[in-house]
Amino acid sequence: KSDPTNWTARFVNWGEQNCYGRIIRGICVFGIFDLPNLLNRHELFANKFHLNADPIAYQCLEELILNKSKLDLPLNDAIFYRHMPFLLPS
Repeated sequence: KSDPTNWTARFVNWGEQNCYGRIIRGICVFGIFDLPNLLNRHELFANKFHLNADPIAYQCLEELILNKSKLDLPLNDAIFYRHMPFLLPS
């Protein structure tokens, strides 16, 4: 099993959670109904989106990030990252 500290930046659904998009080569290609789960995760990136599979899912996530940026809202939970044991103290 891989070290979970290596996966802090990126979420990949290898089938451990429900996939509401499509499974391609053992990986969930996220769809629109995966967005609520993605919005509650701490990872900075999500793998995998395919624009030709479900462009709405990608566009909705992109719009959410853009709107949060314009409104100066936090994109992620900074407190979560500050308490990671492998990060250097600031």
